[in-house]
Amino acid sequence: MFRAQTTFLNETKVAFLDSQKQPFAFIIQRLEDVNYGDLYQGKIEKKIPLLKSFFVNINKDKNVFLPSSEQLNEGDYVIVQVTKEARLGKEAEVKLINIIKSHPIGLIEKGKLLTPNQLTLPEIPWNEYFDDILSDTCNPIVSFADGARLIIERTSAFWSIDIDSASSSLPFSKINQEAVPIIAKEIIKRNLNGNIIIDFIGRKNIKNISPLLIQLNNLLLIEATPFQIGGLSRLGNVEMKRDRRRSALIDTLTSPNAKAYTLFKSILNISSPFLTIHVSPYLYKQIIGPLAQTWNLLEHKKGTRLVIKADPTETSFTIKENLHE
Repeated sequence: MFRAQTTFLNETKVAFLDSQKQPFAFIIQRLEDVNYGDLYQGKIEKKIPLLKSFFVNINKDKNVFLPSSEQLNEGDYVIVQVTKEARLGKEAEVKLINIIKSHPIGLIEKGKLLTPNQLTLPEIPWNEYFDDILSDTCNPIVSFADGARLIIERTSAFWSIDIDSASSSLPFSKINQEAVPIIAKEIIKRNLNGNIIIDFIGRKNIKNISPLLIQLNNLLLIEATPFQIGGLSRLGNVEMKRDRRRSALIDTLTSPNAKAYTLFKSILNISSPFLTIHVSPYLYKQIIGPLAQTWNLLEHKKGTRLVIKADPTETSFTIKENLHE
């Protein structure tokens, strides 16, 4: 097992590699995001007695969700730790660490990116090949086994993994056997979380599916995220659940911050220091707000102040060189 790591401005990308140095997992952490394990000082903004929960202001754009049976009141100050990163339609979730007196709210400490076991892995240089693999994780199609493929899709309630024989001439049993390690790798690499439904191909019963589930269970144990495999449903699908801690990789790669980091990298790739950048109003708000520290670091690396303008006609960004400077 190997670890390849790189840090770009305030963005950290880590790839974990198997013995053939093929990526089986990626972790991306942007220091301005609310990440798994972060500690915050916050203030109780809203109490929901029926759910025994609270919304906590941690000095971010959105409050975080705190389930707790403690006797807390609106206006109380607390220390909380992020246990689940935010996703579309869901706030980040936190657990209560301590109740404190009045105190400025905000970040105390960023969570550890790597576990102690991961920290001991030998490190190798980051390769651009890993960036290609990283971008490919948004592709719902994963080909394998003589033309067979996985189709990985998400609904609002669950992830679906369908094994499709496609153009493969292999027996269904062989396709299922070869699919299992690919499924495990894709679950870990893409950080699929929540409910997952797997549809194996061909005739499905306990006798022929059980060995596949034992193999899947053993392969998923290499990664620390808790999971449960529920077995075979009446309709012949395998149901499982994986804890949601970090965001699914596709959400990280398509987030507003991802677009900002694409802009930052593009700026660094242009040799001229005389640039004017037109960005969408929302991206502008991100850059002068949560990403201000990273923007300052970018200007320091360029050795000049950069001109950035909010442009209502922009949906992303445009970089223009000031040739007359």
